[in-house]
Parts: sequence; structure tokens; C-alpha cells
Amino acid sequence: MDKSSRSLSPVASLLRQVRESKGCSARALSVSAGLSQAYVSKVETGDIEPSLYGFSKIAIALQLNHHEIYSIVLVESARQRHQEQQEKEQS
Repeated sequence: MDKSSRSLSPVASLLRQVRESKGCSARALSVSAGLSQAYVSKVETGDIEPSLYGFSKIAIALQLNHHEIYSIVLVESARQRHQEQQEKEQS
């Protein structure tokens, strides 16, 4: 699937929304999280799914509480299950 036809994952869009709502630049987030700016950018654009380690570092840097983190994980899990079900139905 190419970039133009791919929609952002809930994790990507939620992390970007939270970062922007806190007035934090992607560069500042990457420094605070101890991750490369390229990694943070790729997560936010949906080019890659964050590893658990990367997600945790970003969540801590954004000062997300456990309820916010849990909500993001639930949304992503539901999206993945829905996508898998659609793929099964198409085959």
C-alpha cells in the first residue's frame, strides 16, 4: 500500500495530536524521549509502528498518564482486529 492510499494509524494521529496540544515540536519530543527525530517523524506519519520501547519513551516524554496510554493501545488494537477481519472476508 502506498503512502497516498494509507490512512494514519490511531497511534500515529493520537501521538501527533497530543504532542501538538502540548505545544511541543517533533524535535523537542525526540530530544525529551531520547529518540531520533527521524524515528518520531516516521511514527507520526505512520511510516512505522512504534516499538513498545519507542512508544513508552514517547508516552513518558509527553507525560501521558496510564489511562491515556491504555486508550491509545485499545484503539490501535481494535483497528488491527478490524483490518484483519476485513482481509479475511476479502480472501
